[in-house]
Amino acid sequence: MNIMKISRANTLKDDPLRDFFVWWDDLTYDDIEKLEIAIKSAKREEDVQEILTEIPLLLIQHLGGGHGRWVLPKKKLGGEYVTDFIIGEKHSFGFDWVAVELESPKAKMFTVKGDLTKELTHAIRQIQDWRSWIKSNRDYATRERNKKGLG
Repeated sequence: MNIMKISRANTLKDDPLRDFFVWWDDLTYDDIEKLEIAIKSAKREEDVQEILTEIPLLLIQHLGGGHGRWVLPKKKLGGEYVTDFIIGEKHSFGFDWVAVELESPKAKMFTVKGDLTKELTHAIRQIQDWRSWIKSNRDYATRERNKKGLG
């Protein structure tokens, strides 16, 4: 086993989210090409969701340095909401988590006049609902998974 694999194994050993851990340095041109093909050929949101679930590394490329990254697909927020993804990053200040809402790649964000489309309005409303839910359920949202929390 090489040093990188030993280091990775040690990093993940005690991580309760190890099933969702993503190494950020393994992106290939094939991965990018698969995403481009999926977006061009997608008829619905789920077509893009499938490729991002298969290659979660595509979702964390915008993150800076850090001590770990996680991508959780279809994360339930209680019994009320389901995110498309939750992306987590650990750094020296702690953790940052971002909820991701996908829409169809065919959907437009703005009308010809520059107004928000119904699809964009819907996505924004979902994210606002999630924020409200997390604020109202902070204890559950921050509690570790092994203690019946979101982790």
